[in-house]
Amino acid sequence: MAKFIEIPNEKNEKVLLNVDYIFEVSKDTSGHTVIKIAVSGFNNSAYYYVTTKMDYWEVRKMMDESIQI
Repeated sequence: MAKFIEIPNEKNEKVLLNVDYIFEVSKDTSGHTVIKIAVSGFNNSAYYYVTTKMDYWEVRKMMDESIQI
């Protein structure tokens, strides 16, 4: 079953992400958290990413909680 989390992007717009497709969560050079999502054929790219001002550990906690449900 797919699990979703709602993340505000850098523009504070809410984005719904399927945690089954998240393959990397990291910080960029400005301190923001970057979430990479595996996709097939989106703009001729192997992945899509969302950048958020949320802390890495907040994102990680949301992902962990969504999986445990």
